[in-house]
This record gives sequence, structure tokens and C-alpha cells, in this order.
Amino acid sequence: MPTITVRNVPDAVHRHLKRRAKEHRRSLNQEVLRVLEEEMAGSSESDRQAVRRACREEQERTPSWAITTREMKRMMREGLA
Repeated sequence: MPTITVRNVPDAVHRHLKRRAKEHRRSLNQEVLRVLEEEMAGSSESDRQAVRRACREEQERTPSWAITTREMKRMMREGLA
């Protein structure tokens, strides 16, 4: 496989990558490759995390008595809604 050398990486970027690598239990090299692959795929882990967080927040705002679409359709069939 080809090798890429990146010089003059800003300290903040290096720290961020090292922290991400540690969080994901990867080497720094593995994490950099992952970031590059995600960027090429057009989707990043942070995007997925943001979507998960938004879904979780929406679920927390939804009353616990809310019913599912399936339940609503059943109720409509049975004439309960």
C-alpha cells in the first residue's frame, strides 16, 4: 500500500486525532485512515453521532404515552380512533 506523510500538523489537530484514536481504541494511524475514509464516503462519525443525539433528544421530548404508527393503524381499523 502507498504511504502518505503529513508534515506540520497543527498541535490542536494532532491532539484531537489522538483523543479520537484513544476513544475508538485505535492507533493514531488507524484513526487518520478512518477519518480519511469517512470523508471520502461523505459521512463522518460526528455526523452519525449528531443524528443519534438528535433522535435521542426527540425521544426524550415525546411523551411516554405516545403511540406507534402500528398502534394507531390498529386503532383506526378497530374504530377506536
